[in-house]
Amino acid sequence: MPQKAAKSQDKPPEKAGVEKWTPFDHPHYVQFNAPVDAWGARLLNDSVKPHVDSFNLFTNEILGLMPDDISPAEMTWHDGTTVRCWLSDLALHQPIRGEDVLDPRLLPTHCRQAHITYSGELSGTVNVSLGTGEPPVQMARVPLGLVPIMVRSEACHLHGMPPSKMVQCGEDPDERGGYFIVNGNEKVVRLLIMPKSNFPVALYRPSFSNRGPLYSAYAVQMRSMRPDLTTQTVTMHYRKDGTCWVRFTYLKNEYLIPLMLLLKCLAPDELNSERSLFELLCDGLMADTFVAERVTCMLEQMRTHPELKHVHSREDALYYLGSKFEVVFREKRGAGVSLDGIALEVDDSAMSPVEKSVSVARRLLDSLMLVHCPKGAEGGKAKVDCLVLIFRKLMALVRGDIAPDNADAMDVQELLLPGQLFGALLKEVLQSSLLRLEGALAKKSRQAQVGKGRAPTVLSAELIRNTFMGVCDVTKRMESFLATGNLTSRSGLDLQQTTGFTVVADKLNAYRYLSHFRAVHRGSFFQEMKTTSVRKLLPETWGFLCPVHTPDGTPCGLLNHLAAPCQPVVRVASPEGVIPGLEAELASLG
Repeated sequence: MPQKAAKSQDKPPEKAGVEKWTPFDHPHYVQFNAPVDAWGARLLNDSVKPHVDSFNLFTNEILGLMPDDISPAEMTWHDGTTVRCWLSDLALHQPIRGEDVLDPRLLPTHCRQAHITYSGELSGTVNVSLGTGEPPVQMARVPLGLVPIMVRSEACHLHGMPPSKMVQCGEDPDERGGYFIVNGNEKVVRLLIMPKSNFPVALYRPSFSNRGPLYSAYAVQMRSMRPDLTTQTVTMHYRKDGTCWVRFTYLKNEYLIPLMLLLKCLAPDELNSERSLFELLCDGLMADTFVAERVTCMLEQMRTHPELKHVHSREDALYYLGSKFEVVFREKRGAGVSLDGIALEVDDSAMSPVEKSVSVARRLLDSLMLVHCPKGAEGGKAKVDCLVLIFRKLMALVRGDIAPDNADAMDVQELLLPGQLFGALLKEVLQSSLLRLEGALAKKSRQAQVGKGRAPTVLSAELIRNTFMGVCDVTKRMESFLATGNLTSRSGLDLQQTTGFTVVADKLNAYRYLSHFRAVHRGSFFQEMKTTSVRKLLPETWGFLCPVHTPDGTPCGLLNHLAAPCQPVVRVASPEGVIPGLEAELASLG
């Protein structure tokens, strides 16, 4: 059988003036398959930018604001000495392996190979005050635990490192980070859709009428945000008897307060009369009998209710409100539960019952009611104005002047970023640790009083600091949250779910890996709902959410992905820098 002649290894000469072209020279192929160039680098950076920037915001700003809203630990030693301990100057350090090695840096590649967590030390100043002794306040810098670090953030060793250095550190030169390494696994915190903060949302839900025989389906809800980006939701309900009640959640328990009582607690003395409150709620609507009748009904309730008829001034209102919540807060504090910034006076023996109740009411209003407004007396007028705004929107909703807001529309939604969620959880962990410190010191005090065991008999600042480091469980709580994606919280952090916060970043291919950082989830709470309204694709999502990229099955319509040009806002501009420019722009437009 004749065999084919072997092909010559020499390439035939190319014709002069003819340019050789292959399909691999097509610009689209070069763009998507060549090594990462400027276009690819921008694509990778934009994909993880919200994650990295939010964690940088957590380390640079949220940590500094956190101690201002953490209540101190207070107790009385057996000899009568008042002990007070609080935190300040929190700082997050870069991960290290130890001081006895040539290169002390702990790199992400070390954690992947050793199946450990890429975490850095959280340190803070523990301030201790022992009665009236000298010095009045003793301060010491102590380690509080290990906190996981996001790769390529400012707290990471890889931050700002060029590709050549990345290769030397055992990393991919195109690595952009945006994830955590927990027990060797890469974990991504999901972007969750939340109600828009500091914005009153008008709602019509038939389930609201199930709260009682007088409750209607109308309400206005506001998710208030503190300076450290933690939130507290307040809802104003309309009842069929014409009154309005304000609902808030405290440690997963719901409480309702009459609107008029709340206004009398917050309004300054010059606005605390019935006439002033009537004019404030009906300002500009005097001819509207619908609103005037409801306000008159609430004022009449204050005059005729057996317990409220004695409330005539602001002090009376504060005393009544504090007397109702004092027992609740003291029971929760005795159980060692986080108080979300509410601290009750321990050495209150010199205070009268009225002063105790007034103090509780003031702390309640500062910590749980419209927390985006300033605290103290200067914030009272701002909270009154906010309540009036919510009341007017509720009246317009009940009367039919406005339609209910669509809670599934993007104009009343925002994203919960990883740094914001991380800061809220860490804040609660530190608050719970301070409350456990009270219980640990109380136990040591009882043992010292009876001379039991090896309990020290001399109270010192060093004893308090060592006890606090023993009860602080920052490392365990933060690692458990990222490893399991489950939230263990007594307060709930003003969230509607407790599971599904993190996912494993699987590297099936490049685009599958990037999709984890661009994914936004409506929340696991909505997966159990039988209605399909939350899954619908609305026209206003054009340009913000991809209309195609959503999976089939149970998460369809709930798990979406950001459009290519969409970038979540991480840092909100301060009003001081925006309002002057806005005023000038409006003036130029006439």
